[in-house]
Formats: sequence, C-alpha cells, structure tokens
Amino acid sequence: MSWIEITLGGLLLISAVSIISMVLLQEAEQQNPGSITPTTSGTFFSQNESRSIDAFYKRWTKIIAVSFFLLVVTLNVVTFILKKSELNALDEQVKKFKEQSQQVKNVEEGTGNEDSDDAKKSDENVKTEGESAEKFNENTKTEDDTEKSSE
Repeated sequence: MSWIEITLGGLLLISAVSIISMVLLQEAEQQNPGSITPTTSGTFFSQNESRSIDAFYKRWTKIIAVSFFLLVVTLNVVTFILKKSELNALDEQVKKFKEQSQQVKNVEEGTGNEDSDDAKKSDENVKTEGESAEKFNENTKTEDDTEKSSE
C-alpha cells in the first residue's frame, strides 16, 4: 500500500468513528408523545432550535457524512489508479522476462542472432579438429603397425 492509501484510509476511519459518535450524541426526535392531535408550542426551545446543541450535532453529522462519502470515492479512485499503474509495470516486467526467455531459448536451439551462428562455427571447428586428431592418430597407428611388420 502506498502512503496515499494509508492516509486516506486513516481519514476514512476517523470520519466513520466521528459520524457514529455524532449520531449517538443526538437525542431522538419525538413529536408530541402521548397525544393524538399534534400541537405546536411556542416555547423558547422551539424558537431557538437552530442554535441548540442538537442543531450543532445535526449540522456536523451532515458535514461528516458528506466527507465520508467523498473519502470513500476518492480512496477507490486512487486505489484503482495505483493498481492500474502497478499492473502496467508488471506487464512490462513480464514482457521483458518473455523476451529474455525467448533469447535464451533461441541460443539453446541454435537459432536467432549472430552469437548462435558463431557458436555453430566454433562447434564445427572443434568437430573438424577432433576428426583431424583422430585421423592423425590412425595414421600414426598404421605407421607404427607398418614399422613393426617391417622389423
């Protein structure tokens, strides 16, 4: 994992814990419990609801939820881009490996580049030198045999 993924993952974890805590800190909204007909009351709390602590929690819950969503999308995009670049790098390494193995295979089979042609020529030279040495040994044996027979 790259440092970008680790950082975004840490921020995602922090925002997840934050959104959970914000939701748990909010009080449940009960609209006139125990009554059949809703009544509106002009209490101080209802008039200043936007300035209360519950309003603060609601506002920050929305902000953290949006940031959580954006972090999830960003982390997925970054991970996709990084994995794609890693796959491209792996593809390049695989291509190089295949080329190298093909070159080794060509050398082993004796086909391919000039080096293998030189290797064939040197093998032929060794064979002809070996044949010449065998002929020389045969000639010396026959000469030795003729000398022994003439004695």
